[in-house]
Amino acid sequence: MRIGLVTKWFNRGQAFVSRYIRDALDARGHETFVLARPTRDKGPMAAHVDRTGVWDQPGVTEASDWEVPYEEYERWIADNGIEAVHWDNCYQHEEIAQIRESGTKTVGRFVWEMFGAGDAEPAKRAYDVLYSLTRCEQQRYGEMGIDSPYLRWGLHPELLEAADNAQAAGPHPRTRSGGDAGVVSFYFPGALLGPRKPHKEVIEAFTNAKGDNLRLIFKAQLERRMNFLEKAAAADPRIELVIDDMPTDEHLQLFASCDVCLGPSRWEGLGLFLYEAIAFGITDAHRRIEYLFSDFNHAIEQGTATCQHDAARQLTIPTGIADFIGHMHQNFFGARLQNVAENLPRKLSRRAAAYRRHLYHLASLRIT
Repeated sequence: MRIGLVTKWFNRGQAFVSRYIRDALDARGHETFVLARPTRDKGPMAAHVDRTGVWDQPGVTEASDWEVPYEEYERWIADNGIEAVHWDNCYQHEEIAQIRESGTKTVGRFVWEMFGAGDAEPAKRAYDVLYSLTRCEQQRYGEMGIDSPYLRWGLHPELLEAADNAQAAGPHPRTRSGGDAGVVSFYFPGALLGPRKPHKEVIEAFTNAKGDNLRLIFKAQLERRMNFLEKAAAADPRIELVIDDMPTDEHLQLFASCDVCLGPSRWEGLGLFLYEAIAFGITDAHRRIEYLFSDFNHAIEQGTATCQHDAARQLTIPTGIADFIGHMHQNFFGARLQNVAENLPRKLSRRAAAYRRHLYHLASLRIT
Protein backbone atom coordinates (compact mmCIF):
# COMPACT_ATOMS: atom_id res chain seq x y z
CA MET A 1 0.00 0.00 0.00
CA ARG A 2 1.19 3.55 -0.72
CA ILE A 3 0.79 5.59 2.45
CA GLY A 4 1.40 9.28 3.11
CA LEU A 5 2.29 10.89 6.44
CA VAL A 6 1.59 14.58 7.12
CA THR A 7 3.79 15.82 9.95
CA LYS A 8 6.42 18.16 11.28
CA TRP A 9 9.83 16.98 10.11
CA PHE A 10 12.57 18.00 12.51
CA ASN A 11 13.69 17.26 16.04
CA ARG A 12 10.30 17.35 17.78
CA GLY A 13 8.11 14.69 19.34
CA GLN A 14 5.52 14.64 16.57
CA ALA A 15 8.19 14.10 13.94
CA PHE A 16 9.82 11.29 15.93
CA VAL A 17 6.45 9.53 16.21
CA SER A 18 5.87 9.94 12.46
CA ARG A 19 9.37 8.76 11.60
CA TYR A 20 8.93 5.66 13.76
CA ILE A 21 5.55 4.94 12.17
CA ARG A 22 7.15 5.31 8.75
CA ASP A 23 9.83 2.76 9.67
CA ALA A 24 7.17 0.36 10.94
CA LEU A 25 5.13 0.68 7.77
CA ASP A 26 8.19 0.31 5.54
CA ALA A 27 9.17 -2.83 7.46
CA ARG A 28 5.76 -4.31 6.63
CA GLY A 29 6.30 -3.75 2.93
CA HIS A 30 4.33 -0.54 2.46
CA GLU A 31 5.66 2.39 0.44
CA THR A 32 5.59 5.68 2.36
CA PHE A 33 5.76 9.39 1.55
CA VAL A 34 6.06 12.38 3.87
CA LEU A 35 4.46 15.79 3.48
CA ALA A 36 6.48 17.95 5.87
CA ARG A 37 4.52 20.86 7.34
CA PRO A 38 6.79 23.86 8.02
CA THR A 39 6.53 24.98 11.64
CA ARG A 40 4.34 27.93 12.45
CA ASP A 41 6.64 28.83 15.37
CA LYS A 42 8.37 32.18 15.44
CA GLY A 43 12.02 32.56 16.30
CA PRO A 44 15.01 30.26 15.60
CA MET A 45 12.94 27.36 14.25
CA ALA A 46 10.41 29.27 12.18
CA ALA A 47 9.17 27.36 9.10
CA HIS A 48 11.71 24.66 9.84
CA VAL A 49 12.01 21.35 7.95
CA ASP A 50 15.17 19.35 8.60
CA ARG A 51 17.13 17.61 5.84
CA THR A 52 20.09 16.35 7.91
CA GLY A 53 20.87 13.23 9.93
CA VAL A 54 17.90 10.92 10.54
CA TRP A 55 15.66 13.42 8.73
CA ASP A 56 17.57 13.06 5.46
CA GLN A 57 15.20 10.57 3.84
CA PRO A 58 13.75 10.02 0.37
CA GLY A 59 10.14 10.74 -0.42
CA VAL A 60 9.88 13.91 1.70
CA THR A 61 7.98 16.84 0.17
CA GLU A 62 7.95 20.23 1.90
CA ALA A 63 4.50 21.78 2.20
CA SER A 64 4.10 25.47 1.43
CA ASP A 65 2.48 26.34 4.75
CA TRP A 66 1.45 24.90 8.12
CA GLU A 67 -2.17 25.03 6.91
CA VAL A 68 -1.75 23.01 3.74
CA PRO A 69 -4.12 24.08 0.92
CA TYR A 70 -6.46 21.36 -0.32
CA GLU A 71 -5.09 21.66 -3.86
CA GLU A 72 -1.60 20.97 -2.53
CA TYR A 73 -2.79 17.86 -0.71
CA GLU A 74 -4.59 16.74 -3.86
CA ARG A 75 -1.49 17.20 -6.00
CA TRP A 76 0.81 15.39 -3.52
CA ILE A 77 -1.60 12.45 -3.30
CA ALA A 78 -1.96 12.21 -7.08
CA ASP A 79 1.76 12.58 -7.83
CA ASN A 80 2.65 9.73 -5.49
CA GLY A 81 -0.37 7.48 -6.02
CA ILE A 82 -1.14 7.61 -2.29
CA GLU A 83 -3.97 5.36 -1.11
CA ALA A 84 -4.09 6.33 2.59
CA VAL A 85 -2.87 9.34 4.57
CA HIS A 86 -1.91 9.60 8.25
CA TRP A 87 -2.12 12.96 10.07
CA ASP A 88 -0.79 13.78 13.52
CA ASN A 89 -2.67 16.51 15.44
CA CYS A 90 -3.96 18.24 12.33
CA TYR A 91 -7.14 20.28 12.65
CA GLN A 92 -7.78 20.83 8.93
CA HIS A 93 -11.04 18.91 9.21
CA GLU A 94 -12.64 20.35 6.09
CA GLU A 95 -9.68 19.61 3.81
CA ILE A 96 -9.26 16.11 5.23
CA ALA A 97 -12.98 15.40 4.80
CA GLN A 98 -12.65 16.37 1.13
CA ILE A 99 -9.72 13.99 0.77
CA ARG A 100 -11.76 11.21 2.35
CA GLU A 101 -14.68 11.93 0.01
CA SER A 102 -12.30 11.59 -2.95
CA GLY A 103 -11.66 7.96 -1.98
CA THR A 104 -8.35 8.22 -0.10
CA LYS A 105 -8.37 6.55 3.32
CA THR A 106 -7.72 8.94 6.21
CA VAL A 107 -6.14 8.02 9.55
CA GLY A 108 -5.21 10.31 12.41
CA ARG A 109 -4.48 10.96 16.06
CA PHE A 110 -4.50 14.04 18.26
CA VAL A 111 -2.75 15.34 21.34
CA TRP A 112 -5.83 14.24 23.17
CA GLU A 113 -6.36 16.94 25.80
CA MET A 114 -6.33 19.63 23.09
CA PHE A 115 -9.11 17.87 21.19
CA GLY A 116 -12.37 19.50 22.30
CA ALA A 117 -15.97 18.37 22.08
CA GLY A 118 -16.48 20.76 19.17
CA ASP A 119 -13.93 18.81 17.14
CA ALA A 120 -15.71 15.47 17.48
CA GLU A 121 -18.28 15.68 14.67
CA PRO A 122 -15.95 17.37 12.12
CA ALA A 123 -13.24 14.80 12.89
CA LYS A 124 -15.68 11.90 12.53
CA ARG A 125 -16.53 13.20 9.06
CA ALA A 126 -12.87 13.68 8.18
CA TYR A 127 -11.26 10.43 9.34
CA ASP A 128 -11.84 6.78 8.59
CA VAL A 129 -9.90 5.94 11.76
CA LEU A 130 -8.96 8.02 14.81
CA TYR A 131 -6.76 5.84 17.00
CA SER A 132 -5.60 6.22 20.60
CA LEU A 133 -2.18 5.70 22.16
CA THR A 134 -3.43 5.85 25.76
CA ARG A 135 -6.46 4.34 27.43
CA CYS A 136 -7.57 7.71 28.74
CA GLU A 137 -7.76 9.27 25.28
CA GLN A 138 -9.65 6.21 24.06
CA GLN A 139 -12.14 6.66 26.90
CA ARG A 140 -12.48 10.36 26.16
CA TYR A 141 -13.11 9.70 22.47
CA GLY A 142 -15.77 7.19 23.47
CA GLU A 143 -17.55 9.83 25.53
CA MET A 144 -17.65 11.96 22.36
CA GLY A 145 -19.15 9.16 20.29
CA ILE A 146 -15.90 8.20 18.53
CA ASP A 147 -14.97 4.52 18.32
CA SER A 148 -11.19 4.77 18.62
CA PRO A 149 -8.96 1.66 18.52
CA TYR A 150 -6.22 1.54 21.17
CA LEU A 151 -2.68 0.93 19.89
CA ARG A 152 0.23 0.31 22.25
CA TRP A 153 3.31 2.38 21.52
CA GLY A 154 6.70 0.72 21.85
CA LEU A 155 10.43 1.10 21.45
CA HIS A 156 12.11 1.89 18.16
CA PRO A 157 15.27 -0.18 17.56
CA GLU A 158 17.39 2.99 17.51
CA LEU A 159 16.63 3.46 21.22
CA LEU A 160 17.88 -0.01 22.08
CA GLU A 161 20.95 0.62 19.95
CA ALA A 162 21.59 3.86 21.85
CA ALA A 163 21.39 1.95 25.14
CA ASP A 164 23.97 -0.56 23.91
CA ASN A 165 26.25 2.21 22.64
CA ALA A 166 26.07 4.14 25.91
CA GLN A 167 26.95 1.05 27.90
CA ALA A 168 29.83 0.17 25.59
CA ALA A 169 31.20 3.73 25.68
CA GLY A 170 31.55 3.81 29.46
CA PRO A 171 31.45 7.04 31.49
CA HIS A 172 30.09 10.03 29.58
CA PRO A 173 32.17 13.22 30.01
CA ARG A 174 29.07 15.30 30.72
CA THR A 175 27.20 13.01 33.10
CA ARG A 176 30.17 11.34 34.79
CA SER A 177 27.97 8.31 35.35
CA GLY A 178 29.02 4.77 34.65
CA GLY A 179 32.57 4.83 35.93
CA ASP A 180 32.05 6.31 39.38
CA ALA A 181 29.30 4.39 41.20
CA GLY A 182 28.87 7.34 43.55
CA VAL A 183 27.72 9.77 40.85
CA VAL A 184 23.96 9.90 40.23
CA SER A 185 22.98 11.86 37.11
CA PHE A 186 19.47 13.16 36.50
CA TYR A 187 18.35 14.04 32.99
CA PHE A 188 15.76 16.77 32.37
CA PRO A 189 14.34 16.69 28.78
CA GLY A 190 13.58 20.39 28.37
CA ALA A 191 13.06 20.40 24.57
CA LEU A 192 12.08 23.95 23.55
CA LEU A 193 11.42 25.02 27.17
CA GLY A 194 7.81 25.87 26.45
CA PRO A 195 5.06 26.12 29.06
CA ARG A 196 4.79 22.32 29.31
CA LYS A 197 8.24 22.08 30.88
CA PRO A 198 8.41 23.27 34.53
CA HIS A 199 12.06 24.26 34.35
CA LYS A 200 12.08 26.59 37.35
CA GLU A 201 10.42 24.04 39.59
CA VAL A 202 12.91 21.36 38.55
CA ILE A 203 15.89 23.65 39.20
CA GLU A 204 14.44 24.69 42.57
CA ALA A 205 13.88 21.08 43.58
CA PHE A 206 17.35 19.98 42.52
CA THR A 207 19.18 22.82 44.26
CA ASN A 208 17.35 21.92 47.48
CA ALA A 209 18.49 18.29 47.25
CA LYS A 210 21.56 17.32 49.28
CA GLY A 211 24.49 15.39 47.84
CA ASP A 212 27.72 16.49 46.16
CA ASN A 213 27.58 13.41 43.95
CA LEU A 214 24.30 14.44 42.30
CA ARG A 215 24.32 15.83 38.75
CA LEU A 216 21.51 17.47 36.79
CA ILE A 217 21.89 17.39 33.02
CA PHE A 218 19.51 20.14 31.94
CA LYS A 219 18.95 19.55 28.23
CA ALA A 220 17.23 22.03 25.93
CA GLN A 221 17.26 22.54 22.17
CA LEU A 222 17.61 26.31 22.07
CA GLU A 223 18.46 29.29 24.25
CA ARG A 224 15.43 30.31 26.26
CA ARG A 225 15.12 31.36 29.91
CA MET A 226 18.90 31.73 29.85
CA ASN A 227 19.17 34.47 32.48
CA PHE A 228 17.53 32.21 35.07
CA LEU A 229 19.33 29.05 33.94
CA GLU A 230 22.82 30.56 33.84
CA LYS A 231 22.39 32.04 37.30
CA ALA A 232 21.21 28.67 38.63
CA ALA A 233 24.14 26.80 37.07
CA ALA A 234 26.63 29.35 38.40
CA ALA A 235 25.17 28.98 41.90
CA ASP A 236 25.14 25.16 41.85
CA PRO A 237 28.07 23.45 40.08
CA ARG A 238 26.15 20.17 40.07
CA ILE A 239 23.94 21.57 37.30
CA GLU A 240 25.19 21.27 33.72
CA LEU A 241 23.35 23.13 30.99
CA VAL A 242 23.34 21.36 27.63
CA ILE A 243 21.71 23.85 25.26
CA ASP A 244 22.06 22.35 21.84
CA ASP A 245 19.84 20.91 19.13
CA MET A 246 22.06 17.85 19.00
CA PRO A 247 22.03 15.19 16.28
CA THR A 248 19.73 12.36 17.30
CA ASP A 249 22.46 9.81 18.00
CA GLU A 250 24.39 12.22 20.24
CA HIS A 251 21.29 13.23 22.15
CA LEU A 252 20.22 9.64 22.74
CA GLN A 253 23.68 8.63 23.93
CA LEU A 254 23.72 11.53 26.40
CA PHE A 255 20.29 10.58 27.71
CA ALA A 256 21.15 6.88 27.89
CA SER A 257 24.28 7.60 29.93
CA CYS A 258 22.24 9.13 32.77
CA ASP A 259 20.84 7.25 35.74
CA VAL A 260 17.41 8.87 36.09
CA CYS A 261 15.04 10.68 33.77
CA LEU A 262 13.60 13.58 35.71
CA GLY A 263 10.74 14.35 33.35
CA PRO A 264 7.78 16.08 34.97
CA SER A 265 5.51 17.73 32.46
CA ARG A 266 2.33 19.75 32.65
CA TRP A 267 0.76 17.65 29.91
CA GLU A 268 1.95 15.21 27.28
CA GLY A 269 0.58 14.01 23.98
CA LEU A 270 2.46 10.75 24.45
CA GLY A 271 5.62 11.42 26.46
CA LEU A 272 8.36 9.94 24.29
CA PHE A 273 10.95 10.39 27.04
CA LEU A 274 9.08 7.75 29.07
CA TYR A 275 9.69 5.19 26.34
CA GLU A 276 13.29 6.33 25.91
CA ALA A 277 13.83 5.80 29.64
CA ILE A 278 12.44 2.28 29.35
CA ALA A 279 14.81 1.52 26.50
CA PHE A 280 17.75 2.87 28.47
CA GLY A 281 17.01 0.70 31.49
CA ILE A 282 15.84 3.42 33.88
CA THR A 283 12.15 2.61 33.79
CA ASP A 284 12.01 1.79 37.52
CA ALA A 285 12.96 5.36 38.32
CA HIS A 286 10.04 6.64 36.24
CA ARG A 287 7.61 4.39 38.01
CA ARG A 288 8.83 5.63 41.34
CA ILE A 289 8.52 9.32 40.53
CA GLU A 290 5.37 9.46 38.42
CA TYR A 291 3.00 9.75 41.36
CA LEU A 292 5.07 12.50 42.97
CA PHE A 293 4.81 15.03 40.20
CA SER A 294 1.17 16.00 40.24
CA ASP A 295 -2.38 14.83 40.69
CA PHE A 296 -2.75 15.59 36.99
CA ASN A 297 -0.45 12.75 35.99
CA HIS A 298 -2.51 10.40 38.15
CA ALA A 299 -5.62 11.75 36.45
CA ILE A 300 -4.11 10.91 33.07
CA GLU A 301 -3.66 7.30 34.15
CA GLN A 302 -7.24 7.17 35.42
CA GLY A 303 -8.69 8.91 32.37
CA THR A 304 -10.09 11.87 34.34
CA ALA A 305 -7.66 14.65 33.42
CA THR A 306 -8.89 18.15 32.66
CA CYS A 307 -7.72 20.28 29.76
CA GLN A 308 -4.10 21.30 29.47
CA HIS A 309 -4.58 24.88 30.63
CA ASP A 310 -6.32 23.85 33.85
CA ALA A 311 -3.58 21.32 34.46
CA ALA A 312 -0.87 23.91 33.98
CA ARG A 313 -2.42 26.14 36.60
CA GLN A 314 -2.86 23.29 39.08
CA LEU A 315 0.62 21.78 38.85
CA THR A 316 2.97 22.30 41.83
CA ILE A 317 5.93 19.96 41.98
CA PRO A 318 9.17 21.19 43.66
CA THR A 319 8.61 19.44 46.99
CA GLY A 320 7.77 16.13 45.36
CA ILE A 321 10.82 16.22 43.09
CA ALA A 322 13.14 17.18 45.93
CA ASP A 323 11.82 14.32 48.05
CA PHE A 324 12.31 11.93 45.15
CA ILE A 325 15.88 13.08 44.50
CA GLY A 326 16.71 12.59 48.15
CA HIS A 327 15.12 9.15 48.10
CA MET A 328 17.11 8.13 45.04
CA HIS A 329 20.29 9.43 46.62
CA GLN A 330 19.85 7.60 49.90
CA ASN A 331 18.04 4.41 49.02
CA PHE A 332 18.06 3.51 45.36
CA PHE A 333 21.49 4.24 43.98
CA GLY A 334 24.27 2.30 45.61
CA ALA A 335 24.43 -1.46 45.64
CA ARG A 336 21.14 -1.57 43.73
CA LEU A 337 22.50 0.67 40.97
CA GLN A 338 25.33 -1.79 40.42
CA ASN A 339 22.76 -4.58 40.20
CA VAL A 340 20.80 -2.65 37.56
CA ALA A 341 23.97 -2.08 35.53
CA GLU A 342 24.93 -5.74 35.66
CA ASN A 343 21.49 -6.90 34.56
CA LEU A 344 20.79 -4.20 31.97
CA PRO A 345 21.85 -6.17 28.87
CA ARG A 346 19.70 -9.15 29.86
CA LYS A 347 16.70 -6.94 30.65
CA LEU A 348 16.99 -5.06 27.37
CA SER A 349 17.28 -8.19 25.28
CA ARG A 350 14.23 -9.66 27.00
CA ARG A 351 12.15 -6.51 26.49
CA ALA A 352 13.33 -5.63 23.01
CA ALA A 353 11.24 -8.15 21.12
CA ALA A 354 8.10 -7.39 23.08
CA TYR A 355 8.31 -3.63 22.72
CA ARG A 356 9.23 -3.85 19.08
CA ARG A 357 6.04 -5.83 18.54
CA HIS A 358 4.09 -3.03 20.19
CA LEU A 359 5.50 -0.50 17.72
CA TYR A 360 4.61 -2.64 14.75
CA HIS A 361 1.00 -2.86 15.86
CA LEU A 362 0.76 0.57 14.23
CA ALA A 363 1.64 -0.99 10.90
CA SER A 364 -1.33 -3.34 11.24
CA LEU A 365 -3.92 -0.58 11.61
CA ARG A 366 -6.93 -1.61 9.56
CA ILE A 367 -7.72 1.10 7.04
CA THR A 368 -9.20 -0.95 4.22
